[in-house]
Amino acid sequence: MSHTEPTGPTPGPVRQKAMTATTAVFVVLLVVMLLLGAVLVLSQIAGLVAVSGGFVSGAWDVLSPWVFGTAALLGMWTLLLAYVHGYKPGD
Repeated sequence: MSHTEPTGPTPGPVRQKAMTATTAVFVVLLVVMLLLGAVLVLSQIAGLVAVSGGFVSGAWDVLSPWVFGTAALLGMWTLLLAYVHGYKPGD
């Protein structure tokens, strides 16, 4: 693995704290979304194995707003994270 030097100016202490905080929130949101998605899929698989259509649709009804809400929040947070880390359109 090669180490590359940053090409731009080093971020100040406030920006560094913002980068650390937004990255931490991003990781938490990503883990929550993946766990909720896994629980949703595994619940639906359990319903299929048990041949219970009500369980499959019930799992969807209960978990899908949380899964998709978290995914939407993660998408918006990713944009914020990119800008805090210095992304500029056209890069």
